[in-house]
Amino acid sequence: MIQFETSASFDLSRNQGHLQDLDTDNNHLYLFYSTGEVVCYDLQTREEQYRKAAYSMYERDMFSSTSLVVKGKNGFYQLRNGRKGGFFFFDLAKRTLEKMLETDYGLNTLILTPDQTAYISCPHGLWTIHLQSRERRYLPILKTVEGNII
Repeated sequence: MIQFETSASFDLSRNQGHLQDLDTDNNHLYLFYSTGEVVCYDLQTREEQYRKAAYSMYERDMFSSTSLVVKGKNGFYQLRNGRKGGFFFFDLAKRTLEKMLETDYGLNTLILTPDQTAYISCPHGLWTIHLQSRERRYLPILKTVEGNII
């Protein structure tokens, strides 16, 4: 059960897995679980609106360990890690989840820029993904302006 300072509470007993992240948008609460499921609640009525799975139950172990959610222009972007790393987009209007990147290693941090580019750090460099075109670029070696390798 989650209870806010307003004394509003949400019954989460139907949800499976570990709650890893949460965020809000337009009077809705979004809960992100280790199972890959996103569950949406109305903040006023506290009723569940819908639930969506990012991937099949056969893929759960691949991404069940950690989650990092960042709110974007039209939805939420999420890094998930387990046996693999994944970068996902949850479109709020369409209520769909899209896997934008899958790696054989973990993904560490995520930032979104005003020009709609995602920067994702990882143990082996840096990924850049243009969020509109989905164009991806991998930089395995990072250098300072002086030319030193990071």
